[in-house]
Amino acid sequence: MKILFGFTCPGDQRGSLSRPTKDALFQSTCQLCRESHKTQKSDAMLYAPSLNEVEVNCKNMSLKCYLLELIMVAEEEAVPDNRTACIFHFNETLSTEDGCPPCEAYSFENITTFLNRLNNLLEAMATRQQT
Repeated sequence: MKILFGFTCPGDQRGSLSRPTKDALFQSTCQLCRESHKTQKSDAMLYAPSLNEVEVNCKNMSLKCYLLELIMVAEEEAVPDNRTACIFHFNETLSTEDGCPPCEAYSFENITTFLNRLNNLLEAMATRQQT
């Protein structure tokens, strides 16, 4: 399954959503997101909901948890605003559901697990959109 999410930064003219196909891919129009595909060493522990922990009606809230973790890391690392605007913008536009567990209810995981679980969630959301 291929997942193309067209995050757009304010003023970015290239953003678009494509239909999911095979092979997992999380794609963004922002430079920061494109650079996230590069292997980086990190010992950061981040809240990372696993797909089997996420209630069906809480997928958006779980995705918001991932974005909040990315925002926190960007702020702690003093990443320039112009490189994180797409994450902030997407977070602001993402709707939330009532009755979902807080992000802090999920386990702390390393960056590899965090990214794998994020991809799994995006795949599940894309599959749900197709049906």
